[in-house]
Amino acid sequence: MGILALALTLQAAGQVFDMGTTADRLVVLEAESGTAVNSATDTWTLVNAGTTPAAPTTPSSFGGTGAMVCLADNGGGNDNATGFVNGPRLNFRVLFRQAGTYYVWVRGRAYDNTAATPSQPPGNNDSCHVALDGVAAATGFRVSGYAATDWDWSRTREGGNISITAGSVGVHTFSVVMREDGFMVDRVIITANANYAGVTQGGAMIGPAATGQIPDQTPAAATAPFVVPGSFRFDVSWSPVANADTYILERGLNGGTFAPVFTGAGLTYSEENFDTANDYCFRVRGVDAVFGAGPVSLPSCGRSQLPPPRTGGHEEGFLDENCACGSTALQVPAPAWLAGLPLLALFRRRRR
Repeated sequence: MGILALALTLQAAGQVFDMGTTADRLVVLEAESGTAVNSATDTWTLVNAGTTPAAPTTPSSFGGTGAMVCLADNGGGNDNATGFVNGPRLNFRVLFRQAGTYYVWVRGRAYDNTAATPSQPPGNNDSCHVALDGVAAATGFRVSGYAATDWDWSRTREGGNISITAGSVGVHTFSVVMREDGFMVDRVIITANANYAGVTQGGAMIGPAATGQIPDQTPAAATAPFVVPGSFRFDVSWSPVANADTYILERGLNGGTFAPVFTGAGLTYSEENFDTANDYCFRVRGVDAVFGAGPVSLPSCGRSQLPPPRTGGHEEGFLDENCACGSTALQVPAPAWLAGLPLLALFRRRRR
């Protein structure tokens, strides 16, 4: 029963939880909607009133179709401050509509093993961790504040309140990570409001409605741009990317650090470049106004070229575009003030 329910409630492929657009920027996640990543010894398992073990329904009950518990409840732990994100976890892909700091509430409960000989007391299975994009931040380490007597909301972690940081607009992966097996998680709230009052510390309320899902429209990875080196210049172009409104073109010297040189809706870029001794590499990515930037392309590189050599083997004409000696080289127009030099030289000879 539990396995079937889990398969039906997982986050749909190609879907993301859509952050609200109000000031709170609210995201509400049902634990059973997460994608489980398990270990050889600990497995995130759906529990509800009809499973074994059963999710408690007194004095308050779980939300949605059930809760998730990390089993076996036998004292397993994952308490490495810099590596906890590699432990058993529930992943949720969430569209963050603005970058910044977000505050997290987790509704959970310690699994109360009421057997004659309990595998462990509730105090050994009453905490978890949270993380964003696999980063083991201290602000998501050792989330606590739970008991075996009721479902409780908590925003408490070791040293303060829980928070995560989204470095950019777009889709990010939020995770609830096992710290102690036997911990049950029912729901999660993510909000931009540090003083969010929709739930309370230690409160048993269900909380706001779960967040809906929408199709992920993050731009796909762009193909490598086309780089055509010319005489003291580069001409760069790239192919359209699905879901991209605009593009960011980046340039790096000899494959080093890349920096943006173009942002816009176009598919071409040109620049003068008089450095013929080094390679310049270009890479591009598509950007959607709501879903943010997609993956960056592989780079394409080239080296600015010198003009073609003169074929006449002479010096006259370099300053005069009207040279009729058969040269095919790029001619540089003479400044107007040079036009009178030959006449001036003749005048000086006659005076001698």
